[in-house]
Amino acid sequence: MTTKYLIINRMIRPSLQYICCAAFAAVSLASCSHKQSGGDDAGETVMHAKVPVTITHPSVGSLAEPLVLNAVASYQRKNIIAAPVQGYVLSVAVNPGDVVSKGQSLFELQTKESHALSGSRMSDSLAGYSGKLEIKAAAAGIVTSVLRQVGDYVQDGDQLCQIADAGSFAFVLNVPLVDVKFVHIGESGSLKLPEGTLLTAHIGKILSAVDPASQTQQYLLTMTPAHTVPENVIAQVQLVKQIVPNAVILPRSAVLADEAMRSFWLMKLINDSTAVKVPIEKGIEMDSVIEIRSPKLSPDDRIVLTGNYGLDDTATVHLNSREP
Repeated sequence: MTTKYLIINRMIRPSLQYICCAAFAAVSLASCSHKQSGGDDAGETVMHAKVPVTITHPSVGSLAEPLVLNAVASYQRKNIIAAPVQGYVLSVAVNPGDVVSKGQSLFELQTKESHALSGSRMSDSLAGYSGKLEIKAAAAGIVTSVLRQVGDYVQDGDQLCQIADAGSFAFVLNVPLVDVKFVHIGESGSLKLPEGTLLTAHIGKILSAVDPASQTQQYLLTMTPAHTVPENVIAQVQLVKQIVPNAVILPRSAVLADEAMRSFWLMKLINDSTAVKVPIEKGIEMDSVIEIRSPKLSPDDRIVLTGNYGLDDTATVHLNSREP
């Protein structure tokens, strides 16, 4: 019994050794295959697509911060033409918008008494007296309104028309009280009319009253060259709020921001293929450029101008054109 067991045991042992070796070889082969495959994936992960970009350089110069406000066209003096007697309007010689000179005829009135006696026998005894009055302009100007027409009955003192004194035309500039410190008498700026006409505006005087609703101080502007527009036209006035000498300036498209417009940054090249994210503090903003207050930038720094949107920190980039 013992001898038969030993013979069987010796026959089985080599078979087990062969099975174990085969299993070990299969596991090793699978492991190598997996490592080889994993190595290929790792190689693909390391490779990054290069984003094509163009660059710009910071510039240094004087930058003026604008103060943009609204101004309303207005005539500061208006002559009210009133009826001197009770009577009827016989004729009207002007229309709104007409330019009149001093002494020009505006209306013809007939007194109430003369009108009542017209055609009666008593009118014969008043030969030489027609009861008609000619109303003339007291000063040159522009007719802004005509309030009476032919046939109207008027009382003594009733308004017939209004004439704006052409020499009193000005734009009234409305300045919020917080910005009054930036506006000075005698200062000049640009005035843009709604149709695009550009004029030079001069701050002539300050008015004594402050608008209680808007809390704005009013200033009178004169124009060069002299220009007259319809009353109540709103124009845009641009003054200089402050001037910053030696400002570091970048094109607006080089500056990026988050959705809330609270954080700002730019992408700066540290070599020919790597762009890093640099948080910044902005200063004055113009239509096309922005002042960079911090960090301190050099004119030699290379800042990504296009292709910067969506770039991560330490992004791999490719310059579209080499610097000269």
